[in-house]
This record gives sequence, structure tokens and C-alpha cells, in this order.
Amino acid sequence: EIMVRKVYLRLRAGNSAGVYNDSIVLSAAGSITQKLGVSGSVSNSPRKLVIIGSGTSACISLDPVTECYVGLLSTQYNKQAPFDTVIDDHLARGSTNCYNGMPSSYISPYPAGSAYRPLTDINITAALLLNPDVVLVNYPTNGYDELSINEVMFCLRTIRDSANKKGVPCFITTTQPRTSPA
Repeated sequence: EIMVRKVYLRLRAGNSAGVYNDSIVLSAAGSITQKLGVSGSVSNSPRKLVIIGSGTSACISLDPVTECYVGLLSTQYNKQAPFDTVIDDHLARGSTNCYNGMPSSYISPYPAGSAYRPLTDINITAALLLNPDVVLVNYPTNGYDELSINEVMFCLRTIRDSANKKGVPCFITTTQPRTSPA
């Protein structure tokens, strides 16, 4: 079985403050295949997970509750009391790429009008304005056939570092399975 996305989200306290144990792994089909035990200190206050990314996170052409990973995460984290996890994916948009998620202050090396520049209404800067507890970044395919590995990694690291500088944990999901060498 191919694990497409490893989502290490440490969001909830469960029924009491102090320990959480709810990190998961999603399969290629989007089902939860494994729970990874992670312990840590948290409070019982509501948690907000903000997602930026492309059509996979916007649940394009998928049932948002039963087929899209966003709905599956929401179901998983809110199965039992205290139902304290809010997942906000309204910044995810189809056909976007990792450059679109870059901070608003970033100046793209690509010309004006290019698809490879920050989109200030849906990027990491916009996500951080929502005061999330955690940011999940999911740009699994768009542009990867044209961008170099170094460019993609630079973008993803910059997005992560932008969140971390604000004290917000940021997790990057992995790409979808590929059939081409790109």
C-alpha cells in the first residue's frame, strides 16, 4: 500500500487536557490507514487548522465529507467530545502551485502575469491572518513538471518558515503518486 500523505497533526486533547495521541496517515484512496501515537501538552481550547493548497484541498470533484481528505480529517478529529477542531480549507483553490502559497512579501523571479507568483488572498500570509493553531500545506502536483526540485523545496520551506516564525506549526503533505519520471 502506498502512503500518499503523511499528515502529522497534533491538534486535540481528547477528553482531557495534557496528552494527545491522534496523528494519522492517509492512504492513496484517502482512507485512514494508521494512527501514529504522539504525546504532548495541550489545552482544551478549540483548535483551528487552516489549509492552503490546490484542488486536492479544495475538494474539487470530490464529496467533501466522504471522499476528500479534508472531510476525513474533520470527521476523525471530531468523532467524540470535545469536538474542538475547526478545519478551514477556504484558502485552497484548484490549479494553484507552491509559488501561489508564498508570503505576500515574496517577489517572484517570474514575469508579471505568470502563474508562479504569490496569490495574496490565499497564501501563507492570508492563512496566518486567520490565527491558526496549525497550518497544513498541500500543493501535490501543479507545476511540478515545469519547476525544478530546488524551486519546489524553496517554496515549501519558505512557506513553512513563515508559519514557524509566527509560532505556528506547519506541516507539508507529500505529492501524489507519479507515473512519469518528473
